[in-house]
Amino acid sequence: MRIQAIAVQHFLSLRNVCLDQLDAPVIYIVGPNGAGKTAIFRALRIIRDACTTFARADNQQFTAFQAALQPRLFRSDPAAPATELRLAIEVTFDTPWEQDLMAAFLCAALSHPETFRQLLARRNSAEPWSEATVLAGVAYFSTWLSRQLRPEAIPFVYQGTLRLIYQPGITGQLLLTSTFCCADTPLTIVAGVFPYGQNGILCQGEPAQLPIPGDPTDALFSFLAAQQLQESVDALLRQRDSAPPALPDLDRSAVADLFTTLAGQRVVLSPRGVSPIPPYPEAVADQSKEGADECR
Repeated sequence: MRIQAIAVQHFLSLRNVCLDQLDAPVIYIVGPNGAGKTAIFRALRIIRDACTTFARADNQQFTAFQAALQPRLFRSDPAAPATELRLAIEVTFDTPWEQDLMAAFLCAALSHPETFRQLLARRNSAEPWSEATVLAGVAYFSTWLSRQLRPEAIPFVYQGTLRLIYQPGITGQLLLTSTFCCADTPLTIVAGVFPYGQNGILCQGEPAQLPIPGDPTDALFSFLAAQQLQESVDALLRQRDSAPPALPDLDRSAVADLFTTLAGQRVVLSPRGVSPIPPYPEAVADQSKEGADECR
């Protein structure tokens, strides 16, 4: 990850500071004692700790995190109430392992078995579907989706702005977001809102509060319909015992449309909504084992 800019408002001694053009291999921050040099690094640490806290979703950690923030808020006067804290960093995830990890997370979030089960029910509501059929469909759909979400197809995801907003008060709302630009449209992942607890909502624009989440099945259905893939999906769903037909790959503009469609429906991309890709049906698992044995 490469940091390209830092913006700090109302943190320690910093009222409103922005450092940009941080693309050089080595950056020097020079100033007299008390100018806020250390505060810049403490602000970066606050964002890191916020990401860790939201990932664990532990209320006790949230309370401790807020308690640590309170004395660090900027006050024009010691007796004045604390002012809203805003921290932002412009970042680029430029290492292969970061890009692969983010792509794998997106694929897993959109390939949840329950989402595929609902898609099956909506496309063929009159037919019963066995669990083996659902698992086979999820495995196939996940494989197809991983090809569409390969790092070189979604470069816009890897460059954006991480924001942390803390509103002191009775509730002490804490908002963590990540915004990137897709086809000239700003999209935001609301990584977390405390004390409300919802996280991982992908939406359009840059929301100042928690948006209402939508249905991922509706979003995927809308996208597949817009891409005229209904026939391919129907053929996939009809295949029970034989190999499913190949779904066509998407070009980059279609992948961008996928993200804008998901954001329009406010789909939840949450670690708690992601389960591991289920095991292949027994017949497919046997084939995979044979292929692994041949590789050895």
